[in-house]
Amino acid sequence: MATFDELQTLLLNRAFPAFGLSRTTGQTYQPATLIGSDQTLWAPFNTIPTAAPIFAPSGSAFFSAYSDVITALLPGRGQLDPINVAKRKLADWGSKPPTWSINYATMQSLLAAAPKTGFSFNNPAPPTSGFWGLWASSPPADGITSLLAAESLDMTVSFANLLNFAPTPSDWYLSSALANAYSNPGRAPWDPTSSITWDTTFGPGGTLARMTASLIIVDALEISYTSQALYTPERQIAILAHVQGGLWPYYLDHSGATTSISFDASGRLTVTITTAAGQPVALAAAVLSASAYLGLS
Repeated sequence: MATFDELQTLLLNRAFPAFGLSRTTGQTYQPATLIGSDQTLWAPFNTIPTAAPIFAPSGSAFFSAYSDVITALLPGRGQLDPINVAKRKLADWGSKPPTWSINYATMQSLLAAAPKTGFSFNNPAPPTSGFWGLWASSPPADGITSLLAAESLDMTVSFANLLNFAPTPSDWYLSSALANAYSNPGRAPWDPTSSITWDTTFGPGGTLARMTASLIIVDALEISYTSQALYTPERQIAILAHVQGGLWPYYLDHSGATTSISFDASGRLTVTITTAAGQPVALAAAVLSASAYLGLS
């Protein structure tokens, strides 16, 4: 009997290749996130995510962590030394909030020109943890969700447009300075008197151990699935009570999507989820190690 974690893993095993993401670097949004401004578009890139398969902030902001590291490094001789250049760029940027190279309006143009895609699947694979169940924040092991995973299920997913969105930081950032620091653990440009070290920056629990490299943004999402599980009238009522908060797989609430459900005479569940054209939605992110993000591995 499949568990819901196995069902969720199967979904990601099909979705990530369709998105152009690797299962080792891709992280799914839970819930999917509406993108409506420069701020909501850039926020994930200013987030240092955890190592979980679900995209979640670690509590460290990329701009702040990067600024702290560059400020603490020792500059070399010459105006073209990358640490010197990075320090000047930060000084010139000042206290402005960080931006990235592509804004919301340009992203919309890129998304409109992106290809149509989709995928489908029909049940099980191997478990992970931390995923929600049938509705937002529900446990994956409760009776309703377990029943969904235990029976066969057919799903189709399509997007009018799918964009792998990968901007670069604006003029406050210098990749070569960070790469220089990464490539020289325990020696210059690291300051031996500083509490900011290679380990506190790039080590397993470091402030820059991982970076967000890209987002998967879609337009006009359409999802439909039917489960062969038989839901009692009581369980049907419980599911209906949570529809507006968003249902699996992307948990888009009433303001972000139209979700409709129906049950046949035997209690089989059919779910249809759609989003409006022109309303971008982020579904997943590519999260890279520091070395991969800096092009060093």
